[in-house]
Amino acid sequence: MLKVNSLDAFVFVDETNTNRFPAVDASDSPGGVFANRLTSSEVQLIINEAIGVANQSRAQIRVPVGTQARVTATVVDTNGAVLGMGRTRDGPVFGADVSLQKARTATFFSGTGRQDGKSSADLLRSLPEPRYLAPLSEPVDLSQLTTLDEPKPIFSSYLAALKFFLGLPEALESSGSVIAFSDRSGGNLSRPDYPDGPRNGPPGPLSKPDGEWSIFSDGLQLDLAYNSIVNHVAFVLGAAPDDVAQNCVGNTGLAAFNAFASTESTGRLANGIQIFPGSVPIFRGDILVGGVGVSGDGVDQDDMISFLGLHRAGLRLSPRNGLASIGNAPAAIRADRIVIPGQSSGLRYVNCPQVPFIGSDETEVCDGL
Repeated sequence: MLKVNSLDAFVFVDETNTNRFPAVDASDSPGGVFANRLTSSEVQLIINEAIGVANQSRAQIRVPVGTQARVTATVVDTNGAVLGMGRTRDGPVFGADVSLQKARTATFFSGTGRQDGKSSADLLRSLPEPRYLAPLSEPVDLSQLTTLDEPKPIFSSYLAALKFFLGLPEALESSGSVIAFSDRSGGNLSRPDYPDGPRNGPPGPLSKPDGEWSIFSDGLQLDLAYNSIVNHVAFVLGAAPDDVAQNCVGNTGLAAFNAFASTESTGRLANGIQIFPGSVPIFRGDILVGGVGVSGDGVDQDDMISFLGLHRAGLRLSPRNGLASIGNAPAAIRADRIVIPGQSSGLRYVNCPQVPFIGSDETEVCDGL
């Protein structure tokens, strides 16, 4: 780690002590306009402001009470490419991977209305289906690895379930209206009972149904990475010639032909999705331009740090070349505005702690933003 500024912030470095994820310009064209892309200065400001919020905030998972939140913050573009990453002092190491997952997840699920031929629905439909392993006989013989049966259209089923549950036939499609999904919203949709609390609700559309769900098989989150997990285990045990490629999504699994090959290289979900809160999509006006994810402290703190960090960055930036400044999604298109058929409880967007700042009695800090 290398300390970089007065925020008591740090970056990840390689063996030559060079920043692995410096702030860079995006290379996508949000809304079909290259100028809409995030710039390196915008990326750096989002990270700085997120870390600034963390430094103000009372940690949820640390003692003694009053300790600062310790996190990693990551910004991605609409294609999931890492544009920058920074962390506070003593941020948990897992936060690097999870903050990236969170940023990519919020961006991916906010991709309804993309007009560039890269809709989130199209990507889900293109992925190889998970090929579940059949139980092995005793004694275990790895050469006998087989799948239960021919894979079913699982990813398109998740997509259909999501559309039906939300009452939005064009959800995640390029033809649909733009909807901004935070990771908290996606997490709501991934619960085995909706809404959280009562046990008599239906499963969320991104969850496994009753009787199939477990903490080891929770739904879309695991299914996206299932084939790669099996690939890695088989490689470690000597039953597969090659280990998993850099992307864990898009593995063909134990197929009869082209087994354990990687077919997905866009990076939009390269390290899978995350269903814990702590990310928001980044908008320029009503155009999706990326996402910011935060991980390391309690999920409410992660929520607040991503949401408020982005908000504060937007306040500090002036519109450039006639373009709107960056910021959170307009309130009217956030997922918490969706009226879900047959449900009295809607999705949540962010859930900020009530009195979050150290040495301050300021409350409801996210309301109205």
